[in-house]
Amino acid sequence: MTFPPPRQASLEAYLKLLGSKGADPDNLARRRELLEGLLSVLPETPLSGEKFRRAIDEALARIAKNDWPFFLLIARDFYPFLSDDFKTIATLHRTGSFAVAPDLPDIPAAPLQDLWEQLKAEKFSVLEKWPVNAYRAALLNHGLTKEAVEIRTRLAQLQLLQLRKMEGMNGHVYRLAAESMLPVFHNPATARLFTGVVREFFHFWLGDPNATDRIATDHDDDHHTLW
Repeated sequence: MTFPPPRQASLEAYLKLLGSKGADPDNLARRRELLEGLLSVLPETPLSGEKFRRAIDEALARIAKNDWPFFLLIARDFYPFLSDDFKTIATLHRTGSFAVAPDLPDIPAAPLQDLWEQLKAEKFSVLEKWPVNAYRAALLNHGLTKEAVEIRTRLAQLQLLQLRKMEGMNGHVYRLAAESMLPVFHNPATARLFTGVVREFFHFWLGDPNATDRIATDHDDDHHTLW
C-alpha cells in the first residue's frame, strides 16, 4: 500500500527511527499495518488535528479491540512526523518517548456490566477517594442530577482501577490508562461520555486547585443505555 509521497515519507521516517531504536521486523510490520490503515482513511487534504482525530475514530472501527491501546499510542507518536513537526520529534526522541515495547496496561477482561457491579464493593484508598469526592461535589454544583453524577463518578472510578496497574502520576500514565479502558465500551455514546469524564477528572486526580473550572458546561443529561 502506497500513499502520496509526503505521507509515505512520513511513515518511512517514523519506522526508520523505531528501527534505529531496536524495533525488530515483526514490531515494525505491526506498526506499518496499523498506520497504513490510519493513512487509508485520512483525507488527502491539508492535515489538521480534527481530521486526524476523525481518521483515528474511523480506523478504530476496523481494528481488533485488543490492538486499540497500542494503535492509539503509535498514532499519537506518528502525528509529528505527519505534520512535519521536527521540533516535537526531536524532543520526543531526546526524552526517550518513542518506546519500542511500550508498557501498556491490560484491557479489563470483564464486560462493562461486571465492572460496574464490582465498583459497588470495591474499596478505594483515601488518596483515591479524595479526587472522586471532589469531582462529585463539582458536578453537583454544576447542576447535574444525582443520577448523572453517579454515572460520571463510577466512570471516574473505573479510570482509577486502571491507574492501579500503572506506575507514576502524570498525563502520559493517565492517558494510557484511559485508552486501555476504551475497548470495554461497546456503546459509542458511553465511550464518548467516558472520554469526557476522564478529561475532567484528570485535573481532580492531579489535585489542581482550579479543577472545578474544567467541568464542561454542556453536559448531556439524557441517560442512554450504558451498554
